Amino acid sequence: MNCPHSYIEAGLDRWVECHWHIHQMEANYHTPDLFRYSLNSFIRAVKEIPQILKMELQNHREY
Repeated sequence: MNCPHSYIEAGLDRWVECHWHIHQMEANYHTPDLFRYSLNSFIRAVKEIPQILKMELQNHREY
């Protein structure tokens, strides 16, 4: 039996990317431009997670 996470590896990778952007926002809280860049990247990455999961699972018969 395969690990359930193997079906959604790209989605989990994007989730880890979101986590990294959160830490960048924390580190750059007092630097407006860097904070804004990190926030925009976080929002973009979060927005893409459902689309990535849908693409990864569309051919999985148990989905």
